Amino acid sequence: MRIQTQGSPIDGVRLLVCNHVSWTDIPILAANVPLQFIAKQEVASWPLIGWIARQVGTLFVQRGAGDSAAVRQTLVSALHNGSSVMLFAEGTTTNGESVNRFHPNLLGAAIAANRPVQAVTIAYHRDGQRDPIVPFINDDEFVSHLFRLLSKPALRVDIMFHPPVNAIQGYSSTKLACELRQQVIQGLVTLREKQDVRRGVERGGVLEAPASTRQRSCGG
Repeated sequence: MRIQTQGSPIDGVRLLVCNHVSWTDIPILAANVPLQFIAKQEVASWPLIGWIARQVGTLFVQRGAGDSAAVRQTLVSALHNGSSVMLFAEGTTTNGESVNRFHPNLLGAAIAANRPVQAVTIAYHRDGQRDPIVPFINDDEFVSHLFRLLSKPALRVDIMFHPPVNAIQGYSSTKLACELRQQVIQGLVTLREKQDVRRGVERGGVLEAPASTRQRSCGG
């Protein structure tokens, strides 16, 4: 994978929030920024993925109904203890075309720990278009997915670091989730426009995001 980075991770302890496309997100992002990840406990036992997750210092937590408070406290403790953490706030992977709703509960950890939050956009491109092979979604099986990746030429990975948001006490976690999601969405739109330029595509006017990714105003 040919990795291209735009923007820079901020210094100091912070919570990073990124859209989630595939298991490949973890080693790629870990190669760029020293941080920890949050993952559900069962990931630790997955072939290869579990090993990769352990090597980059993943915090394995029990995810499920009624466990969000414990997971949030794990995040708060990590941030208080000086560890930067990457959170995939959608809670699942997507095909990389759009960005699901960001769950606000865990993002409130940054407010409780008084740490800044930085949004990150990750996008995979092949031949100037969104890559359809990298997304690890639904009931995909790891070994077959890995072989599909290895059977194809190298692809381009774009990582965009956005301006940080200082989530002070009293800041609404819902508003924080909305603002961060908007940044990630705009990152996808910007990267898509750049790919169009690389392909020599001429369009009239500004490229518009699909309805599923258009920005909406954030309240409260």
